[in-house]
Amino acid sequence: MTAHGTLDSDTTRAALRTIRTRTELPVSFVGLVDDDRLVLRGGIGLRTPALSGLPVARGAGVGGHVLRTGRPTAVADYGTAGITQHYHAQVHAEGLRAMVAVPLAVNGVVRAVFYAADRRESTFGDAVLGAVARTVRDLAYELRVRDEVERRVRFAEAAAAERSALGGVDRELLREVFSELRALAGEISDGAVRSRLESACGRITDFGRGSDGAAPATAPPRALTVRELDVLAHVALGCTNSEVAQRLSIGAETVKAYLRSAAQKLGTRTRFESVTRARSLGLLP
Repeated sequence: MTAHGTLDSDTTRAALRTIRTRTELPVSFVGLVDDDRLVLRGGIGLRTPALSGLPVARGAGVGGHVLRTGRPTAVADYGTAGITQHYHAQVHAEGLRAMVAVPLAVNGVVRAVFYAADRRESTFGDAVLGAVARTVRDLAYELRVRDEVERRVRFAEAAAAERSALGGVDRELLREVFSELRALAGEISDGAVRSRLESACGRITDFGRGSDGAAPATAPPRALTVRELDVLAHVALGCTNSEVAQRLSIGAETVKAYLRSAAQKLGTRTRFESVTRARSLGLLP
């Protein structure tokens, strides 16, 4: 499975910087999975182009071993380690000796292998391996969230495109997707994904305005904040304050505060009036 489209250069480089900071090792680099091999792409602290674009076969070298087993691997000295020596010349040209490699797995599929390395012989302890593993684990979580956002965005876009054929049950399903999309938005920092997410949410709310897609005749006196709209989206599904708090990972009192501020802006008195008003303004589907 190719990871090139998922692991963009900014995300990769940020992870490599974190690895180098946490391990205090001079070199970090990454190999992206391309079919049944790794292709080394980018690094921090490298002095030569010897490893740039190098294809690494499954089972060969440190990274190939990780790709085959799906488990982290460390060697104290690459030149004398009990691994295949397919890439000895390239590693020697870069002057690397000690090396640790950790797989990035998302939903059980390895998408990349992250390396940290030293130019001296060294036996890495649990602190170094743990630092790399923690960074890769954090990145895997972000990618899982991205994948889920992308899946839901695709669904929402397809459903919105077919809105003329939707019935009441489908409308409720769209409302569920809308609230889940907004909840996921709070868990991801990637600007491009968030932009697609907001676009999809906008298309869903367009559905709630009717087939002509006309804008509401009136607008709230003050714009709702992102979090106020997130809370209303879940209230619209019938969630209690405690359920909203759990879904959005905030406190129940915070949910009440958002509901109060939203009601003040919308000129409503109850949570359900707020939902109705928000829908009439095209803010909710």
